Amino acid sequence: WGNDTALHTLAALHRHVERDFGLDPRVLLWGVSMGGGAALTAIAKRTLPVRAAFLAEPVCSLADKWAARPTLRAAYRNDPALARANDPLRQPVSAYAGVPLLFTASPQDTVVPKAVHTDALRARLGDATSHRLIEASGDHRDPSHFPVATVLDWFAGQP
Repeated sequence: WGNDTALHTLAALHRHVERDFGLDPRVLLWGVSMGGGAALTAIAKRTLPVRAAFLAEPVCSLADKWAARPTLRAAYRNDPALARANDPLRQPVSAYAGVPLLFTASPQDTVVPKAVHTDALRARLGDATSHRLIEASGDHRDPSHFPVATVLDWFAGQP
């Protein structure tokens, strides 16, 4: 859910991979559902040097999921203020600047409603950063949310 513990762990893993394997420190993120929300939080908080991100059916509003998801409440110790601090939709749009974002979302998704999550974040982003939507079909986890070849081509085109 992108809480501070998860962000610190992600940063430590990145440091380990960069140090021990000598890889390019710039990250290509692939986040799905609640992992998509965590990826957005990592971008906004500059946890990693993200080059570009693909976000499939991402949770962009923790507030929308608060009541229905006990794991979300547990991740934030039942403190909505802690969740608000890491809510992707509440981050300043400038926090996403310079990180190209590719989204997939479906109007038929009943788990992570497109209008409340992806559409709301993209409307806030405006021209603060490059972002694109591939409209999927079907409910949450429908295969159309995961156009692997398209995503890999898109990643390959990022500087």
